Amino acid sequence: MQRPADQNLSLDVHTLEFLRRFNAHLPVFTDNAIDPDRGDIAEALAGISSAEHLKPSRQAAAAFMNQFAIECRGGTQIPVPSERSVVRERAPR
Repeated sequence: MQRPADQNLSLDVHTLEFLRRFNAHLPVFTDNAIDPDRGDIAEALAGISSAEHLKPSRQAAAAFMNQFAIECRGGTQIPVPSERSVVRERAPR
């Protein structure tokens, strides 16, 4: 299974921790919609963020990715859980 490219490069360790604590008090969603009281908090934090980004070790990243992988006949791994139904329908048995 291959590790994908970094996708969350905008927050450093400090702003990410702030956002984690902020989310505990003001969740992203309210009544099945994005909570308007949050404003553009992620964008504001990205504007003050430094370049000190969190990055898991290769071992930790592989362990995380493998939680979501399934192995098909022949050893091929399908990394996305939503693809399981497609595999069940189309994979030879």
